[in-house]
Amino acid sequence: MLIEKLEKILENDFDKWIESPDGTKILALKTRGNMSIFNKSSGEELVSIAGEYEACYWVGADRVVGHDYIITTIFDAATGEKIRHVEATY
Repeated sequence: MLIEKLEKILENDFDKWIESPDGTKILALKTRGNMSIFNKSSGEELVSIAGEYEACYWVGADRVVGHDYIITTIFDAATGEKIRHVEATY
């Protein structure tokens, strides 16, 4: 269950969110915008990842994926650092 503070932030500022596989964090997305990772129990924002993402996903408990229409990028969930990206070719 989300704490009230985090629930309000997610409802007011984000379009999509998903819980981490271990249940301790929330990955939230502003469509065509940034991704943020929050501590589920405290509501504290742990990481903000700038970009214009359309979708986001957890990859295990320690990595997240951001996807726009052309590029899929994998990030370290603890630091927000880019690990790698793949660009689609049409």
